[in-house]
Amino acid sequence: MITKTSSFIVVLALASPISAADIGKLRSKPVDLVLESSKHIFEVERCLIESDGPGVPSVYRQPDRPDFTMIAYSQGIGVPLLVELSKTNTGTRIDIRTPRLPVRKANIPSHFRTCL
Repeated sequence: MITKTSSFIVVLALASPISAADIGKLRSKPVDLVLESSKHIFEVERCLIESDGPGVPSVYRQPDRPDFTMIAYSQGIGVPLLVELSKTNTGTRIDIRTPRLPVRKANIPSHFRTCL
């Protein structure tokens, strides 16, 4: 007998490889898109967080790395988009990584370019 709970677990197990991504594993993948901005790193960060991204943004910053920020967008059990911001002499470098989906690469929100 299949219950609602067991059906949910089966669907969740099938969806997990598609949407799940470990931040460390995702960081080891090649960068999908590199963007440059003349804006300060915190301006770019604020814009990306306030824009409509693919899920809920979590900002990771470390005290010993004030010129580097990671923004991981999470949707349920996975991270569909990882954005790394690095302060440069002329502004900010933006590295964007997305997990590989079985059929195609995940989409990068086009409105992110407005944050440049």
